[in-house]
Amino acid sequence: MSFEVINPGLHTSLQDLGRFGHQHVGITTGGPFDLKAFCWANKLLANPVNAPCLEITLGQFSARATAATVIAITGADMHASINHRPITAWRSYSLAAGDELRFGVCQQGMRAYLSVQGGFTTAHTLGSVSTVQREKLGGLNQGLAIKAKETLSFTPVSRGRDQQHKTRVENQQKVPSAYQPAYANSVTLEVFKGPQWRQFNHAQQRHFLAQQYSVLPASNRMALCLQAEPLEHRVAGIVSQGVSLGAIQMPPSGQPVALLNDRQTIGGYAKIANLTTQACWQVAQLRPQDTVQFALTDIAAARQSLQQVYRFFELPF
Repeated sequence: MSFEVINPGLHTSLQDLGRFGHQHVGITTGGPFDLKAFCWANKLLANPVNAPCLEITLGQFSARATAATVIAITGADMHASINHRPITAWRSYSLAAGDELRFGVCQQGMRAYLSVQGGFTTAHTLGSVSTVQREKLGGLNQGLAIKAKETLSFTPVSRGRDQQHKTRVENQQKVPSAYQPAYANSVTLEVFKGPQWRQFNHAQQRHFLAQQYSVLPASNRMALCLQAEPLEHRVAGIVSQGVSLGAIQMPPSGQPVALLNDRQTIGGYAKIANLTTQACWQVAQLRPQDTVQFALTDIAAARQSLQQVYRFFELPF
């Protein structure tokens, strides 16, 4: 059972929760850029929380099913269709053998997630299928994005589980409207103080928080690159140290760079702040020229909110 890729789109990759336990040897975690949308895609199908999904960037992906299955689509609305019949995101859909699934181009948001009943299957590398192009790890072919004519295999549900699984899918085929995010082109991202926050004076700290930054086209799964009136500072580089998800480095240019899923594991620029984990998920849906502003938050409150999400999706973190 599989999908035959007709058009891979601008950038489509396989992702599971990520590759953990290897940062000490320079291997990053990867994983879904928008973790919440990824988790909903699996939850709609009652899949294991770590079942691999496709992360589709900007759209134009299309594929043909070779067998009957059930899919779910979450994240950015890319005007998807089945056999040219429009469908909407945040729902599950049945496919028959020979059906063609197509995605258009999203108008808001940046990434959509496609899950399949039972999950996509491919070989694991260091315990994960997550695609990290920079490290040439994961996916179908050593970290490369999905290509045309490739085969995306998925696991059939055994007959013994079929009726039970079908019932669970039917009972959860749509994400409630209250939980479907609206992807705005201007957002406020919550941050907490970084390790080198106090090396910047009060005026520099205020400047960092007061600015409205534009998202640069150079932004990708490795980093969010921003531009505004530069922050003038003389904070020296530091001895390279480990960097966390969402670490905001302040290079000599004075333009902040937030490190994301496919980041390097160490860095030598001062880190003025750190995005909260949930702010990182917001970043996944930002497009070039969108604008962001930073707001300090209490790290304990951010942790409590995050724990609620983890418990809801039964995440093993």
